[in-house]
Amino acid sequence: MQDLSSANIFSLLGLGGAPAGVKQMLAGRMITLLEKRVLIRVLDILPPAHQEVLLSLLDSGSEEDRTLFLQQHVPLIQKIIEDEVTKLKHESQQFGNRFAAAGAV
Repeated sequence: MQDLSSANIFSLLGLGGAPAGVKQMLAGRMITLLEKRVLIRVLDILPPAHQEVLLSLLDSGSEEDRTLFLQQHVPLIQKIIEDEVTKLKHESQQFGNRFAAAGAV
């Protein structure tokens, strides 16, 4: 997979010139998707007791409590987040390429 760490996701999608409102709406949806992907990966590596604590914190804990829990119990959280962002960018690039190719036909 190519290094997409500094790539603009809207450019990868072929939407670099899209209106700000469209970009804002898409950014919100992408953040929600990333949060879900990260949560699934975190739940997969946590033991059941810690899963329950995390789910409780997500339901009623503060942002600070959630961050502290993740730092203590998921030492690779930053790597997980980076991996998921890279995957989303790669998928966006593939979609953008397919979309551009379909438009060229």
